[in-house]
Amino acid sequence: MLKRRRFLEGVVASALCLPRKAYANSFRLPDLEGFNEDGKATRLSEYYGNPILAHAWGAYCPPCIADIPFLNNLEQYIRVLGLYDMAGDDLNTARKKIKEIKEKQKHHAPNILLPTVSLLQLNRAYVEQTKERFLAIPTYFLLTKDAECIYIHKTNLTVEKETKKLQRKITKLQK
Repeated sequence: MLKRRRFLEGVVASALCLPRKAYANSFRLPDLEGFNEDGKATRLSEYYGNPILAHAWGAYCPPCIADIPFLNNLEQYIRVLGLYDMAGDDLNTARKKIKEIKEKQKHHAPNILLPTVSLLQLNRAYVEQTKERFLAIPTYFLLTKDAECIYIHKTNLTVEKETKKLQRKITKLQK
């Protein structure tokens, strides 16, 4: 718990030091480096080529876990990719947590396990493009096949009005 608290304090501190700009129409997420669920090094760019709904989440986040059934439903319309916050865990511990959650929730989407440095890069990109002070978990990024982020969904998917808005954006992107 202390590791997690120090990590969050670092994220908040780094976010407060960054400039605040209005959200642009579109932007590119950084080419985040992390690990796939098998423990092999991977990058976000390896998933480009099709539209993606990338979601930043963590095992410590009950709303993230509650969103998994909604993500399972969205997989029929768009490729879903998890950007998993390792939250200071070592790789094996993070892999074990993801495996347990996926088995329990019957979730199939792949994940990139993000170490702290990559999560900070994601946080910086988010803060630079929004008026927010830091990246909240869960957050969803709708990416075109060319990896442009065209929409950010900042609440969990159990909020019906917001979920319908996201579904409309996905449908528009698929046309």
